[in-house]
Amino acid sequence: MSAPDVEQWRDPAKTLCHCHNVCAGRVRETVAASGARSTDDVARACKAGTGCKSCLPDIETILEQERAARPGILGRFLRFLRGSR
Repeated sequence: MSAPDVEQWRDPAKTLCHCHNVCAGRVRETVAASGARSTDDVARACKAGTGCKSCLPDIETILEQERAARPGILGRFLRFLRGSR
């Protein structure tokens, strides 16, 4: 199995979950709106990843991208401690 293609999920219209016809943009919106932190959270919120489950690595890729783009309170605190605001 190859590593998920990180760049392909930057396109919000790209279908990520074919079983439930969920696009990458919907997964990103779900993560932002609900604070989803795991593939299970995403699955509960928008059904992506609940069919054949082949998209779970791609959902995890989006979760990692969103975590990096929107660090939580801990990330902001650590940056504060390091002196970069």
